[in-house]
Amino acid sequence: YTISDLENLVTLEDELANIENYYYIQQFRFGSKLDLSIRYERDGDDDFSEMDFLQCKLPKLTLQPLVENAIYHGIKPLGRKGTVTVQAWLEQETVKIRVADNGAGLNAGLFEQCVSKERGSEKGYGLFNFAERLRLCYGDKCTITLEQADEGTSILIAVCGGLRAVNGKETL
Repeated sequence: YTISDLENLVTLEDELANIENYYYIQQFRFGSKLDLSIRYERDGDDDFSEMDFLQCKLPKLTLQPLVENAIYHGIKPLGRKGTVTVQAWLEQETVKIRVADNGAGLNAGLFEQCVSKERGSEKGYGLFNFAERLRLCYGDKCTITLEQADEGTSILIAVCGGLRAVNGKETL
């Protein structure tokens, strides 16, 4: 998936499948100390079918760096079993994707430095590149926020609009 000749933009369905494959690879390293949960749902008020929702376009490798950060910077330092949850849904024509873990947590100030347009931190190149790729693709139609979490880290991506043709029809 990483080095394939696929387009730069791929479907959410492809991104979720890539996350599952990445998890299987990580299981060889972490064994039973790592769990992954992938869930997707849609708001019943939208005119898009579930299939349309899963066909929305994202930059290739949007989610994998977030899952990798959750594992290596959230769960691994604690030395205990951890869970990464990837949740996606459609809400009022906005695709929302949450990547959360029950690990060590992330300082809000460092998060803001890492994803800001002005590179202000020597850390967080993965987060900066992730955010920059979304900004280049969607501009101000995309937000990336660190959500308040009881434990661990929760990052929410919201892509509003950004309609692209998929199989001859307009979808998010």
